[in-house]
Amino acid sequence: MAYSGIGRRGQIGPMSLEDIFPMLAAIIIVFIFIAYIYGIVAGNLEQRRVEAGYGAAMGLSDELYSKSVFIYGNKSGLFDSRRLDQYAGDYPDLATLYGITGYGFSVEVQDLTEPARRWSFAPEKIGTNAPEIAYPVAIRYSADKVDEGLLKVKVWKL
Repeated sequence: MAYSGIGRRGQIGPMSLEDIFPMLAAIIIVFIFIAYIYGIVAGNLEQRRVEAGYGAAMGLSDELYSKSVFIYGNKSGLFDSRRLDQYAGDYPDLATLYGITGYGFSVEVQDLTEPARRWSFAPEKIGTNAPEIAYPVAIRYSADKVDEGLLKVKVWKL
């Protein structure tokens, strides 16, 4: 028997219309699998971004709590109201003072006994989904007056 062109033995592809539906099902399953893997990878990347944000927020809040320009004397967690008044609103000065690059941040100190008393150090626009860390602090107004306060730090990736 002589070779007479391409016969059905060496044909690649669907043999008939009934083979197209299983092939489409296989392609759809492959796309669903790729989308599932992409979702896992994207979720892991988002989780790492959030963890990095919390790490940066913890580092900055620890620094502010224990060694900041707001501290009265060398007492961690005891903030001086005069220093808070002095630096209130000076967001760029705090950024250069603590060498923060690649992250945006906002710092707020609130007097818990007088909620109207608060000091804020933040840019015009605060990042979305910014992790927030809060520490209890004491705010010293004078030798006779020390109030409970709260230090809140938010950090986000620029």
